[in-house]
Amino acid sequence: MHGGAKGSGAPPGERNGAYKHGRFTGPSQEAQKASGAALRVVGKWLTARENGNIALEQHLRIEVVLALRRSQAQRER
Repeated sequence: MHGGAKGSGAPPGERNGAYKHGRFTGPSQEAQKASGAALRVVGKWLTARENGNIALEQHLRIEVVLALRRSQAQRER
């Protein structure tokens, strides 16, 4: 029976039997989230740059570099 008590339910990973590729594994999902976060920061940076908000642009430039580094680190795991 699946569901109900803690520890019950379908087994994780390859033991489930429906495991065919690694697209939806935990590390893969973390890398996708990190890439999405990096893209959102880049979008904010470009918007600040287009609007001429120099202070925000300079702040977001640092955030862009950090977000891209986090994204790269997640993909390398």
